[in-house]
Amino acid sequence: MKEREDIAVLILNYNGEAFIEATVKSVLEQAVPPHVVMIDNASKDRSVEMIREKFPQVEVAQNDQNYDFGTAYNRAISHRKEKYVCLLNNDIVMEPDCIGNALAFLDREPSAGAAVFIVFEIGQKVSFPYDRDYIHKPRFGVDLGTRVRFATKNDPPQYMRYIWGGGTLLRRAVFDAVKFDEEFGWYWEDADLGWMMTNKTGWRAAAVPGAIVHHMGGVSVKKRFGQDEMNLRDHRNSLLSFAKNATAGELLRSWPQRMYFFMKQPEKMKLWRDMRRKRRTERTVR
Repeated sequence: MKEREDIAVLILNYNGEAFIEATVKSVLEQAVPPHVVMIDNASKDRSVEMIREKFPQVEVAQNDQNYDFGTAYNRAISHRKEKYVCLLNNDIVMEPDCIGNALAFLDREPSAGAAVFIVFEIGQKVSFPYDRDYIHKPRFGVDLGTRVRFATKNDPPQYMRYIWGGGTLLRRAVFDAVKFDEEFGWYWEDADLGWMMTNKTGWRAAAVPGAIVHHMGGVSVKKRFGQDEMNLRDHRNSLLSFAKNATAGELLRSWPQRMYFFMKQPEKMKLWRDMRRKRRTERTVR
């Protein structure tokens, strides 16, 4: 079947030779076949050679270094002309109707800017009812709408202020208004992008129960950071995101928990200055 020229699936890769083959294969076997792009972050293994040998139809975009998540995607998306772009981790396997169901939702809902995939573990059987919190814990007492519950695969999508960077189909036009915050480095970029999108464009993200993927779970990033560093980055970036995206009421309600996480951070004065700068110069809600 001929690929859809208006959809590009962008797979960010770094040393993913051991698992990216299954990811690419599942994308190429979609009922609605997209154009597939592997964005390689200067891998040291044979990822690029393997993809070129086994999947010559896949476009390979090679970076000169291992860029952070947001930087790599901003660079790649700025060159794309397709109507839709899909962000996909290199350790994910798609169900065959994933892209088709996500696309159908965006086509029929002009108020939606992003269709977020629902997630099962690799090897886990797809089953409903489904219940997941995409952030895994309450964040500063503010409901970002990240917990979704579906009784069946055919339930209506559920809206939230969140984009899951591991697997989401977005309108390309979203990135004309907002981009990943490259100051973050790693962690919270997806939540931040979804929040900015809602505040600045009016488009919303929604989890689509028919858009199903299986995830190995943070394989690449676990090689890069230890758990303590992961937690520090997660807390720091969520503080910066709240500074620029939260309403005055949300900031007030979240103050006790924000202060708790703020006090756990090193370089507190720099973080405080960065939060004030974000609120003053990058504020997305008035």
